[in-house]
Amino acid sequence: MPESPNLIFIFTDQQRADTLSCYGNRNIEAPNLNALSQRSFVFDNAYVSAPVCTPSRGTLLSGLWPHTHRAVENNIPLPSDVKTIVDLLPENYLKAYHGKWHLGDEVIRREGFDEWVSIEDQYRDYYSDEKYEKVLSDHCNFLKMNGFVPDKVSKGEKVFSRAYAATMVEEFTKAQFLASQAEQFIEKNKHRPFALYINIFEPHPPYDGPLNDLYDPADIPVPPTFLKNPPDNASRMHKLRAEASLGGQGFDPDREVWGDTADEDLWRDIIARYWGNVTLVDRA
Repeated sequence: MPESPNLIFIFTDQQRADTLSCYGNRNIEAPNLNALSQRSFVFDNAYVSAPVCTPSRGTLLSGLWPHTHRAVENNIPLPSDVKTIVDLLPENYLKAYHGKWHLGDEVIRREGFDEWVSIEDQYRDYYSDEKYEKVLSDHCNFLKMNGFVPDKVSKGEKVFSRAYAATMVEEFTKAQFLASQAEQFIEKNKHRPFALYINIFEPHPPYDGPLNDLYDPADIPVPPTFLKNPPDNASRMHKLRAEASLGGQGFDPDREVWGDTADEDLWRDIIARYWGNVTLVDRA
């Protein structure tokens, strides 16, 4: 191993472990991730530090439990006294962060990173300074430069909703945008030590994308827990979520109404779309 190896961290959002062949999946097309797993250490007894986004991201950056780094809810910034991997890397490393941040002030270069590529405009209500509300994500600007017209107004600025962004052809998805940005970064900096974080949004809801029709819902089995009540010793949150689903209250990612979540055909369609986004990530 070289004295100063280049480091690349690739994260996906809400991707289940069982979507990969190394964890038993034989249905989803993910040849690149599956090939990578064959040359890697694969953890088969790992636990997430928290069940929601921001606390988990804080832990991945800092190595601390959420109750220690104190970003215990979504949209809470990491406190300034919390050291991250950026603080531990040698000074000669170029440190870049591409993609979803979800630790406050999404579009502003943060936590000692030298380069920043943003893709989210959904957390503008949580920015710490009004001046940041004039700054749009790099993905938003990329879509505008390619002739797309935003469909949403947020804090006085025109942005793309997640629902609309998910309908883009593959070339303009967040996953492919980040892949292109990463490729350019690596080529430009291949002769110097760097650490690159790539934080892909997909397959996070909305369950929509250019590969919606890649998998036939009729071929997809519903999960074994479908329409089954949780056990008596389950957490209250687990029971409440199950009650909402079993009651057919509908799935509503970003205000998109899917319909009756107690309907088996609906679940098959959602899973097929989700699988399509897993393949989208792999292609990127």
